[in-house]
Amino acid sequence: NLNVSDSYFIGNGVDGVSGTIGIQNGGEAVIDNTVFDSNIGYGGAGLVVFDGGIATVTTSEFKNNTSSHGGGAMAVTDGGGSSGSTATIDTTAFTENTAETNGGAIYISGSDSNVEITGSEFTKNNATTNGGAINQSSGTVTISDSTFSGNTADGEHNSAYVVGGGAIWTGSGAVLNITGSDFSGNKSNASGGAIAFSGSNGIWDDLTFTNNESISGGAVYVGNSAVD
Repeated sequence: NLNVSDSYFIGNGVDGVSGTIGIQNGGEAVIDNTVFDSNIGYGGAGLVVFDGGIATVTTSEFKNNTSSHGGGAMAVTDGGGSSGSTATIDTTAFTENTAETNGGAIYISGSDSNVEITGSEFTKNNATTNGGAINQSSGTVTISDSTFSGNTADGEHNSAYVVGGGAIWTGSGAVLNITGSDFSGNKSNASGGAIAFSGSNGIWDDLTFTNNESISGGAVYVGNSAVD
């Protein structure tokens, strides 16, 4: 197991390799009061949690990280294995991270993966395709008391499937629950200025949407999904 606190990770990584820190196969990491700045990687330039890894991140900051695949700052995936991964994120800022595909800040996949986000800020993150801040292709994500502002997804409209999600994009079978959170000034070039919710399920409560923008669904696009 790994415990990291009061630390800085700056300018690390190699394009084509994932993560400044990688956690897998039941390994656990606790990261507190730590900054990930200007790191690069294939997916999750700052932190990759995969194939059953477990991570807890508190009062930390991910900024200016760049991924050539999914998750400019962080990726939480099954890694192609049989076990989902788990991440708990509290009071953490994701600022100006970039993914050259999906999930400007965080990329999530794996039906058994689980991510909980509380009291965190996602600001000016960008994905060239889907999910300016978060791309959730599957798994369960629970978000509370968080803010999403000025995030952008640059993917163009595609009649074959839903593209966009200025702040959040979800895929078929994903579960996204959100409470007490604000979405402002997010933008998609296709669907869902704040959220593109496609083939997914979730419970949303006490949310505020302000000045979000897209071609279809200025705040939210819901396609073949169920939201309570």
